[in-house]
Amino acid sequence: MSIDLSNLSFEELQNIQKELQVQFKTRQSQNLKEARAAIKAVEAKYGYTAEEILAGKKVINAVEAKYRNPENNEETWTGRGKKPK
Repeated sequence: MSIDLSNLSFEELQNIQKELQVQFKTRQSQNLKEARAAIKAVEAKYGYTAEEILAGKKVINAVEAKYRNPENNEETWTGRGKKPK
């Protein structure tokens, strides 16, 4: 599809540009919505999250530290595993 823009006035070109920007944002939003729906369908079908599928392994969420060394805040413990010395 080819449109001859050479005969249009500056104002007409500006109007076309504004309309294109609106259409672009609308289509982009629509494409994202469709992509999210497709991802959710794959997640439901296979029982994995998108992160698990893309990573190729089970995603383990980090556990927040419950304990901190009062002398060194960098040293933490979640309460899981061996107790630190």
